[in-house]
Amino acid sequence: MNILSIVIKNLKNFIIKHTVVFIIMFIALIISTITILYVVVKLDCLSDTVSAGDLSLNKIDLKNNECQLAIDDISDRLQSYYENNSSVNYVCGYLNSEEGYMGCFITDEKENLKKFSEQYKPMKGRFFSDDEIENGDEVMIIVGIGTELKSMTYDNTNFKVIGSYAPNNMANGYLTQKSLIKNNIIPTTYSIVFDKELSVQEIKECKKEHEKLFPEFKIETVMDDILENAPVMLDFENICLLLMVIAAIISCAYLYSFILQMRVNKIYIFKLCGASPGNLMKIFVSEMIALLIMQFGVAFIIFRVILINVLKKYDVAFYYGYSRIHVIIAFLIIFVLCLLIFIPVLFYYCKKNAIQIKQKMKG
Repeated sequence: MNILSIVIKNLKNFIIKHTVVFIIMFIALIISTITILYVVVKLDCLSDTVSAGDLSLNKIDLKNNECQLAIDDISDRLQSYYENNSSVNYVCGYLNSEEGYMGCFITDEKENLKKFSEQYKPMKGRFFSDDEIENGDEVMIIVGIGTELKSMTYDNTNFKVIGSYAPNNMANGYLTQKSLIKNNIIPTTYSIVFDKELSVQEIKECKKEHEKLFPEFKIETVMDDILENAPVMLDFENICLLLMVIAAIISCAYLYSFILQMRVNKIYIFKLCGASPGNLMKIFVSEMIALLIMQFGVAFIIFRVILINVLKKYDVAFYYGYSRIHVIIAFLIIFVLCLLIFIPVLFYYCKKNAIQIKQKMKG
């Protein structure tokens, strides 16, 4: 009889003989495993300042800080990309100034400006005229940053405010593309905006794709910005999370050891049949691994199907989702540390002969 068949038979007999104990322990093991999965994901992407509602996963930013590509150097490539990707809503170039956040449409400028003018009415002033768009006059409209502004200055160029809007609680300003080109103003960021919110996996894949398409830019997403501004630190919350993991691991290892202690009689029978310590170690370690895989599989299904969908509504870390790395790390943590605690207990029993085990059973 091979080890696998022995393991299956032993586990089956143990479950039948100690059904209630097994169910209670298995539930405890599942809870411990879910705790470890929770902490691994949480610590990987911890943010105390930003809630899931603040995320906007519908755009990719091409940072222009190093390459300093002007609009007329990159507009054709961006327009071509836009025309060949139906999921892209528009591409904008953005400027950061002390007075506000200003941008201009890079793709289909006239069409996008027309949509804006048809959708929103000014609180004060008017929209761009066709001549101002065509000639690149130093004029702009502001959106939600204060109707009292008369003008805004960027790179020694003064832009006159001709209209004030406040739709959707936005806070920025719009310039014409030609006004930036004429005044040699280079956007600090080119933003590719999609027509729908992307999933975490989609935004990650999209970032990789854009790194290949636009290697001269530093590609960023909202997730990157949050991760950079929310590093994992050894604060009170993280210490509590680490303590949760330690408690969960100890409980897993203890429960495995307790199961072993309930089966001293089985070890005694194996010893009478001439089993060596090495063979006993293989059998019981294999049983532990089988139980470990069972508990981890059930815990992962519960975590994946139920808990993650609830947690991501309230916590940024879980809004990002999790990767296979999270699952592998959690499994390795449980596997390695449980073995470190379980094997000494197992070795203690396996090295004894049948007489010593019999005396232990009587004691």
